[in-house]
Amino acid sequence: MTGGKLFKEGDFSKGYFCTPIFAADVPFNHRLWKTEMFLPITLLARVTGLDAALAVPNDVDYGFTVGFYGNNAEAS
Repeated sequence: MTGGKLFKEGDFSKGYFCTPIFAADVPFNHRLWKTEMFLPITLLARVTGLDAALAVPNDVDYGFTVGFYGNNAEAS
């Protein structure tokens, strides 16, 4: 995991602002996948296929932004 440092100087020090967070290999049952965090966070995960990938964001009560990366055959 990287990021998440609070800004302590300058204009952004007057609030709860942090550097973007990137985390990988977080278990799908972890609260980071299911809870709106109101901070710049990106979770990276490998899945077994498109159906498994779609099941993760559809298993929350929020309208999260999700991106999928794959090859041309997987995108069609």
